[in-house]
Amino acid sequence: MASRRSAVRAALVVSAGYALLASVWIVFADAAIAQLGPERLVLAQTVKGLGFVAVTAVALFAAVHGLFRRALAAAYREQHTLERLGRVQRLLTDANSLLVRADDETSLLVSICETAVTGGGFSGAWVGAIDRSGRLTMLASFHAEAIASLELSDQDACEDEECPVKAVLDGAERVVQNDVLATAGGARLAMARQAGMRSLAAVPVIKAGEPVAALCVFANEPDAFGSSEVVLLERLGVDLSVGLERISNRRELDDALARLKESEQRYRELFASAPKPMWVYDLETLAFLAVNDAAVAHYGYTRDEFLSMTIADIRPAEDVPVLLASIAAGDDDLELSGRWRHVTKDGRVIRVEITSHGIEWEGRRAKLVAADDLTALLEAGEELERTARRLSTLIEVAPVPVIAADTGGDVTLWNPAAERLFGWRAEEVLGQPVPVIPPDRKAEFGGAIEALRTGERVEPFHTKRVAKDGRVLDVVVHTEALRADDGPVTETMAILLDVTESKAAEAELELHRTNLEVLVQERTHELSRANEELLEATRVKSEFLASMSHELRTPLNSVIGFSGILLKGLAGSLNEEQLMQVTMINRSGKHLLSLINDVLDLSKIEAGQFDIQAEPFDVRRVVETIVATLGTEAAEKGLVLTVTPAADDTSITSDPVKVRQILFNLVGNAIKFTAEGTVTVSVQANHATVTVAVVDTGPGIAPREHGLVFEEFHQSAHSANVKPAGTGLGLTISRRLARALGGEVALSSDGRSGSTFTLTLPRVDASPVQDVM
Repeated sequence: MASRRSAVRAALVVSAGYALLASVWIVFADAAIAQLGPERLVLAQTVKGLGFVAVTAVALFAAVHGLFRRALAAAYREQHTLERLGRVQRLLTDANSLLVRADDETSLLVSICETAVTGGGFSGAWVGAIDRSGRLTMLASFHAEAIASLELSDQDACEDEECPVKAVLDGAERVVQNDVLATAGGARLAMARQAGMRSLAAVPVIKAGEPVAALCVFANEPDAFGSSEVVLLERLGVDLSVGLERISNRRELDDALARLKESEQRYRELFASAPKPMWVYDLETLAFLAVNDAAVAHYGYTRDEFLSMTIADIRPAEDVPVLLASIAAGDDDLELSGRWRHVTKDGRVIRVEITSHGIEWEGRRAKLVAADDLTALLEAGEELERTARRLSTLIEVAPVPVIAADTGGDVTLWNPAAERLFGWRAEEVLGQPVPVIPPDRKAEFGGAIEALRTGERVEPFHTKRVAKDGRVLDVVVHTEALRADDGPVTETMAILLDVTESKAAEAELELHRTNLEVLVQERTHELSRANEELLEATRVKSEFLASMSHELRTPLNSVIGFSGILLKGLAGSLNEEQLMQVTMINRSGKHLLSLINDVLDLSKIEAGQFDIQAEPFDVRRVVETIVATLGTEAAEKGLVLTVTPAADDTSITSDPVKVRQILFNLVGNAIKFTAEGTVTVSVQANHATVTVAVVDTGPGIAPREHGLVFEEFHQSAHSANVKPAGTGLGLTISRRLARALGGEVALSSDGRSGSTFTLTLPRVDASPVQDVM
């Protein structure tokens, strides 16, 4: 393209010169011929033509010669430029190959500098950077050591001209000097001449957006760096940046892999020597992948045996279905942290605390598990808990007050017997000073606590204590100190024996000794009068209850009967609201009639006005009839009511009506107080007795209430703020009827869940027991 433009320019110049020369020649030649005259006209015109040809030939030669010389020079320069661009392009290609093969930054930079000279055709090349101290340093060079050392070490010798590399590192996009000799001076000029450096270019090497180094190349000819060469060199700088980044990343990766390998080896050693049993298992197959020495020693399996098993193989057989269900559900966390049961090789079942973490083991998803054997610790804790429960039960059921106080005299324990004797409930006194100490006995009380605190033994002593209602009681106090792990005393415990009555009896006995006959007569008279009053009261009560029975039962039977007629629709159909109200009337009437019957039954039992109609019958059939009758009520509550009959004969001779009344009450109570679960009635027999047990899954009855539930009108609340329906006479009547038949009703419950009421009856007809209270 450049050659074509040069040819056009040459043609235009020659044409224009020729036209100008011809015009000047014609004008001046014609003027000269006009001066010669006609006789010389032909000769003059001939000379004019020959002269024009000669002058034109000389001028054309000179013009064409000059034009062709310049065209040849331009073509040579264009060819040289193309060759230089080709060398730079090859430099880029060779550099890209080096970028792929290089293993470290220094060898890469040295290879780039060498390739710039040997392949790119430059005179020399070097790479500089700023070190940590802020000074310019050379990273690599080729045929440029002298000029690079000068620019690094002696800036003053360069006559204040900044080093091109440092200029790039200071923020310049690039530096291009196409005539170094025209701008250099001093030592730098001398070194440039010696090195043959006529032009240079410096481009940045960028990393993370910042220049980290600069590549400087120079040539032994001026104007070696046109815009195209500079663009290619800048591209080389970009490629070099990518290569350095790749080497840096690969080095970091190699370092990370080395650290990982070292860490893995260290953790393998820690795993193998850990004092706790540890193993790794595959999350997909559940197979053991590795076990440590502690696991081999603790579980008894060899390492090879472990590695041939899965985690299901060290579970008890009854625990395996849970594990398999978790696997079927697709649960990855099959071995969560928590307490589990494992089986050792010798068949022992141990309880362990498991901690597990997800890991990758040799390319497989796995779990690392550490196990703590807590069997001995848990068994010791359970035994301690059983002992504590036994002691707590003993204190709860103890018939004598048991009181504990801290060293400051505040109550920490107050058992039910203390509640009954002194009148304060436990919640009233816990955390408060002991309330039973009379003012004149406080010094005595403080002295006893101090003696116990210092390790002295305090013998049982007689003293006075005061009840909530102001009664002063005579007691014998037995005290003991409680220590925490053989440390200092933390509490003092006292067991009190109420001797008030014995003291009074002793005084009364002494009085009897002085006037025994008078006292006997007075007591006899009082007893006679009391018996008469009791008989009168009993008679009046019986007449009243009989009267009330008639007065109350007659209208109640009418209410129940007429409401039943309405419910059956015999008096016409009822709407929904009327049906609901009449149902409530009928139910309430029946409930009230049941309460009246309970009160009357208890009155008859107390007065001894009931007969026992003994006859042979089968207890099992009575039980089956009651269960069939109450089955609907149990089903409505969602309960399962079942009978477990005895295999032996269960016939007895007794009063079947009263036995049915007792069992109906016991089974009905079990259904009433059980919210969910089962009520089971079982019958057992031996040669002397037949026993019926009613077992429920209700809330249970606290041990301290086992005796109270059989008292008149006592009702045990089975949940907070909930008072059971009824009069509280059912169990009282049942126990007294059972005793009247020669049997007994007993209760068994731990107070947490479920109760068992047991009716035991003799097989033969028993004489009515006189004391059935």
